[in-house]
Amino acid sequence: TRTGATAYRIFSFNTTQAVELRALTINKGKVSGGATGAGINKVNSGTLTLTNVTVSNNINSGGNGGGLFNNGTGTVTIRQSAFTGNRANNNKAISNGASSRSIALENVTISGNAAAVHGGGVFANSSAVVINMDSVTIASNTADNDANGTGNGGGIFRKAGVVNIKNTLIGDNVDKGK
Repeated sequence: TRTGATAYRIFSFNTTQAVELRALTINKGKVSGGATGAGINKVNSGTLTLTNVTVSNNINSGGNGGGLFNNGTGTVTIRQSAFTGNRANNNKAISNGASSRSIALENVTISGNAAAVHGGGVFANSSAVVINMDSVTIASNTADNDANGTGNGGGIFRKAGVVNIKNTLIGDNVDKGK
């Protein structure tokens, strides 16, 4: 288990190499002031693989990605993992930045996350993004959690790119501004 202190991101990867995290809990990361990725911040062209990882209760009070922010040309693969209780001021538990490529989600639960703006659960932000979901549960996530009418997509918000969904349950997600 890796737990943040007062105001620290738990992991930040800026590498062209492959990084793999297994059997780990990433809990209570906190960033603000426009920073990205309170739990995990991944930039550059490297690949990131999460297997049996729980990303929970991370807070980004000023930027994108409470749980995970992916920006760069590399890929992210997430298997048998959970993203729960993450909060972001702008967008989502799992967020793709403008230059990011792909995220593959297999047997993943995304639940109880909130964003003040778009995509309480998952956010796709680039025409280059491909998000593949297989056997994923996206439930009880909230967009526009301040109810000021600026957000969309409690479960998933696709601004651009492709989202492929297979054998997936999406339910009980809300947009408080609607």
